[in-house]
Amino acid sequence: MVAALPGGGSAYAWTTYGDNGYITSLLARRAGQPEERFSISEPEGYSLHPCLAVSDGGDIWCATDAIKIHGHGGSGPTRLRARADLGTHLGGSTRPDGRAIPGDLAPDVTAEIKVFQLGADSHHWRVADSPAKIYQLSPAALPRITISAAGAVIVAYRVMRRLPLMLYFWETVVQELGQDGWSAPIAFEDADGPLEEIALAANGAQVLVAWKQDGRRLQSLQWTEGFGGAERPELREHYGEVIWNTVDRPGTLRSATFTPSTPGRAPATLPAPEVTSWQASRASAKLGGDARPWALLDRSERASRYSTTIGEETYSLYWGDLHRHSLISRCTAGDEPSLEDFYHYAWDVCEYDFWAVTDHAENTSAYQWAMLQKIADVLHIPNTFVPFYGFEWTGATGHQNVIYESLSRGVPIYSSSAAATSTPEGLWRELRRREDLPVITIPHHPGSAMVPFDWNYRDDTFGRLVEIFQACRGNYENEGCFRQYSDGTLTGTFVVDGLSKGHQFGFIASSDHGNGASYVGAFAPSLNREEIFAALYQRRTFAATTRDIVIDFRVNETFMGSQALPCDYAVAAIKASAYGEIARVEIIRDGTTVKSWQPELGLPQGWVAVPLRVEWRNRAIPAIDWSGGLSVGGEAKVLQTPYWSPEITEATEDHIRWSAATRNFSSQYGSQRGGIEVTVIGESDAVIDLDLKYGGGKVTLGRLLEEETLVLVDNAEMYCAIQRGTGGLAGMGSRSFSANFTEEVTEPHYLYARLFLVDGEMAWSSPVWINPSPRATP
Repeated sequence: MVAALPGGGSAYAWTTYGDNGYITSLLARRAGQPEERFSISEPEGYSLHPCLAVSDGGDIWCATDAIKIHGHGGSGPTRLRARADLGTHLGGSTRPDGRAIPGDLAPDVTAEIKVFQLGADSHHWRVADSPAKIYQLSPAALPRITISAAGAVIVAYRVMRRLPLMLYFWETVVQELGQDGWSAPIAFEDADGPLEEIALAANGAQVLVAWKQDGRRLQSLQWTEGFGGAERPELREHYGEVIWNTVDRPGTLRSATFTPSTPGRAPATLPAPEVTSWQASRASAKLGGDARPWALLDRSERASRYSTTIGEETYSLYWGDLHRHSLISRCTAGDEPSLEDFYHYAWDVCEYDFWAVTDHAENTSAYQWAMLQKIADVLHIPNTFVPFYGFEWTGATGHQNVIYESLSRGVPIYSSSAAATSTPEGLWRELRRREDLPVITIPHHPGSAMVPFDWNYRDDTFGRLVEIFQACRGNYENEGCFRQYSDGTLTGTFVVDGLSKGHQFGFIASSDHGNGASYVGAFAPSLNREEIFAALYQRRTFAATTRDIVIDFRVNETFMGSQALPCDYAVAAIKASAYGEIARVEIIRDGTTVKSWQPELGLPQGWVAVPLRVEWRNRAIPAIDWSGGLSVGGEAKVLQTPYWSPEITEATEDHIRWSAATRNFSSQYGSQRGGIEVTVIGESDAVIDLDLKYGGGKVTLGRLLEEETLVLVDNAEMYCAIQRGTGGLAGMGSRSFSANFTEEVTEPHYLYARLFLVDGEMAWSSPVWINPSPRATP
């Protein structure tokens, strides 16, 4: 952004990525004066979208978005809590559950507009009281500022308005700044705009406001059929038959003239506090409690890019995400970034090598689909950053992300609302008709009460990968898994259940909604579109809850994601490394852990270590408070570890306490589950005493070793049990690991490796499938 100053000078404002946050910097070049550089950002958060205006007297005004994101770049609401943080409010990565929507669909994001002023004779900025305090802003209010000929300071911006079923639109609003503060907001008729910013310009004493309007408010309130849609034959080629929320046209331009009520109030005289700016060419903004553990390392401490040899070829590890939503996906709280901001976020905060924005086909217009493809083209940097074309197919039998190899604009998009593509089979049938377009489809949140994937649908040509973990929610590996998300309640629909039905897919982790970040690690000869897509298609991948966790898994030299040659013995070889200390490495065969490397705990003679999970589930009650505690008696202790389940508020050697609740969201999202993980060490006859608000129970360590599960309550309303689990994570004393495991092969199996760090971050290799050797008959 640039603005002319009186007398031939100029002012420039821009946003740069500092030390974990975005800062707004400004350069002022006044005629006959030394150049001055400023940072006008708060110490924490994202300062974005600066806009400049200059008064006739030479005052410089700047309006910006000021955004704070809790848990940015982290692995989501199931992330463990450090001991020092027990019992404190960390902000988290999601908001509390609402009346009808889980907190994972409402990320913990706050946004306001900041307005700054630098007087013509001053070297310090002043900050005015923020406008828009009575409104909810999305992360992109995109403020615009101008000054009329009479000296009135005007700010225009977007506010978010709610519609049914989580839909929303942006309304155009203007406010005037005077000696008494901001005037009442003025909204314009037919101002239900889409994603684009407002335009603002002074025209003498008047101000011209222009915006884009697409009628989504009226259309969304006049549904005629389907899930917020109406049949539109003219859109059949793009959507099929029925679209979701009727956002189906590019829109029109509208404008209005605004006359300031009291021109010439001289707002520069406002008693606003000064902002001390850094007189430097570079500045940095930090986010408190950064949720990216790998980013806390010094650059010099971070490992170089991992490479490995498969056969005779060298492959490098590239990091990506194939499931992200922008503000185009109007299905949550409106807290997603705009497309442009999201690409900055992908590059700066997440440090992706490749990715795909996969907005919902059911509410992506033809215009927006073209825009998604265009920005992927514009920001594609070969050998540096590779975006893919993609969309989410959101069907009643599961959700899938559709990822194209091609970056030749004009690839089709398919909606689950269309009769022809309402099932996975229909989607695959349409994709198969375009043999010139290599494509894969990736199911996500299997096991979810909301929409699990139906594993009775199968197509090995397209179903090459599955999303085992997502930062928006948590783990969907199997029932009772570590960091399992609260909506994972449907038995028989998890990732392992799909494998048991014969599906052969590799593993990835992704992010979905919000501002968390999980990763797929892909092994390719180079960072280009064709090679990365080939790595995905050939399942040379692993899933990681966060970045910089590396796992290299092979069986009889067959790399993960492939079918091994028939054999009598399987030799599984695993190598792993990470930004932090490794806690546990496991090999899973057919859904069961067959080998686990863990640290020696140095237990006294006769003591045992029992990893426990206290598991609870809501079935029919609207809300249940599961807060409670666990204490140990006799010769026993609670194993003290550096990180704990996020619900735990207090942990000592003789007890732990936690605060937790579940809700039932009726048919749309179903009921929730939860639990805490802890390890108890002691003699077999030591007693564990569990107390909850509704009751509790006692059990010995020996009994849990034998029976594995003690059910405390099991009825139509709720379930609670204390059972064997993953438990607490103690360190193995190293950030790298290497080992082999051998077993006889007498029937077909799949094997994969699973890695835990002390802080609870995880990685999963893609499976290797093996068959026994043919045996000669007598």
